[in-house]
Amino acid sequence: MRARRDDKTYINCWRIGEDESAVFWDAYVGNELGLAVETTVGDFRRAIEMEVSDGYVEQYQQYVRSTGEDRSKALEEVYEQLSKLQLGEVEYVDYDGTPIPGSQLSYSRYFHKRNAFKDEREFRAVFEDETALTPQIGGLDGSQLHGRLTGQQMHVAGSGQYISVDIKSLINKIVLAPNSTTEFEKSVKNALQEYGLHVPVTRSRLDAEPY
Repeated sequence: MRARRDDKTYINCWRIGEDESAVFWDAYVGNELGLAVETTVGDFRRAIEMEVSDGYVEQYQQYVRSTGEDRSKALEEVYEQLSKLQLGEVEYVDYDGTPIPGSQLSYSRYFHKRNAFKDEREFRAVFEDETALTPQIGGLDGSQLHGRLTGQQMHVAGSGQYISVDIKSLINKIVLAPNSTTEFEKSVKNALQEYGLHVPVTRSRLDAEPY
């Protein structure tokens, strides 16, 4: 069940921090041309054109405590929250001594990583495509299997998905990678101007000589 759900769950990753990371520049750009997009959690939430969950944890706790007819209604509310985009910081734990909290009705495992990754300071946006099926189930394409069982058609989960965002709300600043050329800086500014984006473009602080 987890493997099938993982195949249709999509994660968008950011780094939280008020300063740059030399490790990240090296890992994601290296000696190539590149840049970083600076935003805030609030601006990211407002910019993404998808319904964002206010949190499924409270709804799940209410479901656990409920009984009778209230339990069915509480479960519906849990699923309603789980169908929305989930936002949050990744928590870094020691898997040998700390189990991932939550249940099958949870995105918890997508917001936990090993302590070895804690320098990433990662922030994630996560959602599950409920209209998708996993590519292979017992040798059958997921949509073929679903069609045999229900007579309905669903699409097979892809390797990624495009989600619309208001780019003007999203981008607060562009930071050029260390050692960026003047030509690259001009290209970035021209591209921003072409799309009507009036945001500052700055060079990496790693280019500056220390006092």
